[in-house]
Amino acid sequence: MAPHYKLKRLVAIGMAAGLLKFRLKARPRRKFDFSRISQTSAQKWFRFDKLYLERLRLALRIPDVVYTPERDRATGLKAICIVLRRFVSPNRLFESKRLIKRSSPSFSRIFNHTVMLIHREHGHLLRGKLRERTSG
Repeated sequence: MAPHYKLKRLVAIGMAAGLLKFRLKARPRRKFDFSRISQTSAQKWFRFDKLYLERLRLALRIPDVVYTPERDRATGLKAICIVLRRFVSPNRLFESKRLIKRSSPSFSRIFNHTVMLIHREHGHLLRGKLRERTSG
């Protein structure tokens, strides 16, 4: 067993027995704040400027608030940022979820749900292009 797990276990036993009178402070979880992201960071992380991210959300008809069937909730802007971030670095889920401040399952559910919304709304455009390529 790793040393830090032993320490946590000892602290938990001590607290349960009433020997220790302190509480471990949980690290405050900061939320994703789009307004604090600089233009260069937005360009680097999402491949779009901040202004164009909102335009893209409106053009793709992503609602103001996205709800997944599992009751995850995200703003439309956050949902489009999750999708774009995942497309920019598809093999780095850990980094992406740290940036957006979501757990891995929640991040994946919002990503999948947003992609399904986009496909439902605009999938016919892709099907038309595929038909042109295969027939021509």
